[in-house]
Amino acid sequence: MKRIMYCFAAIIFCQSFTFAENQFSAKIGPAWPSSLWETEKPTAWDAALQSGVVFDKRVSIGGSIDFLWNNDAKETAQGNGIYQVSVTQRTFMFPVCGYLSISPLPDLVLSPCIGGYVGLNTMYFDYEGNKKITVDDPSIRVDGDGWYMGLIWKIAADAVFRIGDNSSLFAGLEYQWSKPRKLGDNEGNLYLRRNMSGLGVRLGVKVDY
Repeated sequence: MKRIMYCFAAIIFCQSFTFAENQFSAKIGPAWPSSLWETEKPTAWDAALQSGVVFDKRVSIGGSIDFLWNNDAKETAQGNGIYQVSVTQRTFMFPVCGYLSISPLPDLVLSPCIGGYVGLNTMYFDYEGNKKITVDDPSIRVDGDGWYMGLIWKIAADAVFRIGDNSSLFAGLEYQWSKPRKLGDNEGNLYLRRNMSGLGVRLGVKVDY
């Protein structure tokens, strides 16, 4: 938590420089976290807003707020076109990150950009069906529903298409690593983690002002 606080303090400090431009960007795209690979709907959607400052149109630093969601339902055919929902699981994730990105060739119409993100990940998971997860000892049951928390980091690579002096579109790929731990009612020294690591696609717009 101290490192995250230092990161955001650095962001505020950088915004005090008059030679830096403010930058805002928004993105959305599909993502494939590991914990969803074996489900009926392995694709989640991830949207983010980020704001910061950019120096010489090459180096930017700031903060990002993400929202990832997945609503998965398993249907069982009952005949005559009738289906019954036997399993439903919902995942909602709210990472808050600091970021640093570098655009080495900002004067080109089409240019590369790489970025790194690190922060705190909060997630809510809800499972309706067979709620209990069995471990080695069949007498021990752990309920996976509830809130999870842990660290998250991302790396991203974009192709940036300049559409104006201060605006551009971008598309690229990102990989996130996060294994948040369930909060609250664990049993003894047993606890649950959800593996939310995986690849994602990024589509968005950024504006300097």
